[in-house]
Amino acid sequence: MRLLKVLEITNQIEKSSFLKILDNITSELKSNDKEINKIFSDCSDQIKNVDNANIIKLFGLVKESYTDYLRGVLQFTDIQLDILTDILIRDGNSIMSREWFHSLYKKEMSELNLSLKEFKKNIQSDLEVQTTGRNRDYIIYKNCVETSYLNDLDRNRESVITHDEKSILNTLCKSLELSTEEARLIYYSIVKLEPLDLDKVINSLKEVGVVFYHRKSSTIYIPDEFVWMLRNIKNVELSNKFFRRILRQLSDGSLNRIIRKHNIDTNNNREDKINSILKNGVSVKSALLSDIYKDNIGKSEKKIFLSDLINKKLGIKMPKIGVTSEERVKNLINYYLDLEKEDNIEISIGGYSKLMIDLNILFPKLHELIKYEFELQSEIEINTELLLDYNIRPRDILNLFSKPDLIKFCVKYGIKKIGNVRKNIIESYKDYEDLYLENYVLVANRDKKGLEEKGLTIKESEFGVKFEELSKKLFAELGFKVDEELNKKLTTKRLRMDILLNNGNNELIIVECKTNFHNVYSKYTAVTRQLKSYEKLCTNSGFRVMQILLLSNNFSDDFISDCENDYDLELSLLTASGFLKIINAFKESKKTLFPVRPFMKGGLLDDDRIVKAILKK
Repeated sequence: MRLLKVLEITNQIEKSSFLKILDNITSELKSNDKEINKIFSDCSDQIKNVDNANIIKLFGLVKESYTDYLRGVLQFTDIQLDILTDILIRDGNSIMSREWFHSLYKKEMSELNLSLKEFKKNIQSDLEVQTTGRNRDYIIYKNCVETSYLNDLDRNRESVITHDEKSILNTLCKSLELSTEEARLIYYSIVKLEPLDLDKVINSLKEVGVVFYHRKSSTIYIPDEFVWMLRNIKNVELSNKFFRRILRQLSDGSLNRIIRKHNIDTNNNREDKINSILKNGVSVKSALLSDIYKDNIGKSEKKIFLSDLINKKLGIKMPKIGVTSEERVKNLINYYLDLEKEDNIEISIGGYSKLMIDLNILFPKLHELIKYEFELQSEIEINTELLLDYNIRPRDILNLFSKPDLIKFCVKYGIKKIGNVRKNIIESYKDYEDLYLENYVLVANRDKKGLEEKGLTIKESEFGVKFEELSKKLFAELGFKVDEELNKKLTTKRLRMDILLNNGNNELIIVECKTNFHNVYSKYTAVTRQLKSYEKLCTNSGFRVMQILLLSNNFSDDFISDCENDYDLELSLLTASGFLKIINAFKESKKTLFPVRPFMKGGLLDDDRIVKAILKK
């Protein structure tokens, strides 16, 4: 779930820790940053007065500083915070009930204690004999942790690992290519592991600005932006869902070499081996640059293997794959990182819902598979809106199935099975009209590049017509009668109204649609002459114009002021984003007919107030 949505569903108290941290960071940068200064100057220099949209802007401006703050918190405080954040950054854990988080924490602690018992026994036996290779790395790291923790006793002080000591240990861990699990086992073989009180844990995570806690529903939220920051801080290159895609393309021999290097149990089937590699926090870079290869493999062989993995097995087309093995692995990681941060889900939400229904018919255990794969809590009900909140997209769902299963699916639903099967399935569930509706604001902004990123192409000359067509569909969804026949009848050589809504009893609403390259629409005089002509055309034909509604991407302050002071024209202004919010609220309300009254107010319509009224029971 994106940060903006989390801010919208939490109250001021629940987001107070985050806002306090953000305020502290922005206060230090305000004097040298004009954008930060402007946001605060418009809100009386109080962060509590800043709306959610501008909070997101502030966060974007100081993201690096916020990351540095979190890095300090995670690396140089209680190590259990590191265990807890490992839970938070896993796929499917960005939204959790208090009870589910507790169960995951207890499970983590139980498994860690069992592993510690075995690890202590093994490492003790290694100390008694001359050892080389991986066990030697363990002993080096163990000795360093032991020295860092116990050297305070020599000075009659409490045993702690200082800021500088942790920094050195982190560097050593990376240099020895230890996985997260290996480093943790060694650390806790020296430092005593004790369970923490759950409520104190949640409060600590909230206070340091890592999570939001919605008390009414007892739900923990970790925004996607925070998950990405935490992964970056913890050197977790990719989410499990992407690393799993890579691991599934490797041979059994390659998987076994990763497992042997990191001392992971090999008495499992292929899928269990992959899950064990993921759970142990093995580095993607380490795996693809060294772990998977036989001894003495040449540089050119590595490069050929990586090229084949990226282009053929994973089916990824990159502008530049890279010259060296290091560049190829780096570009592969960056490809998946960019993919995760995109809003584009390739198909419409309606298409995603249809795909889920069809998959569930052929594979009845689909929902159980999704919950298992992404560690979702068992009691939740799977739907597309929930999946998107967890950043689980259609392609992620299709990657849960083997190619034979997907071909079986293609045969059942008449989808082309030659070539890239997953791509064929995605294409067959694309509803371009739904996609345009979902990207209605981009059309209003004439954002050609933004639409192309969503897989939609449109000519410059077609924006106006497309915006008009989509607006008609949206008004129809609200239950209005879009009267094309009457509009055509009233049209003259000089005058043609974009949309005519017929409320019966000879009462009409005129809607004018204006797309605009710029941030705001500001041509008041020109548009009002046009609208007055439309009004006169209708009244001369025996109709009463109840209201005129102007739709655009946004309006300048002068435009809004001129509209509110114009007593000769009953004109309401509505932004495209506001209209879309109203549509979504209407759908959520389950009402069958939209009341005309909200559009009759005149001036700039308050979409938030309309939404609140619609959702009021």
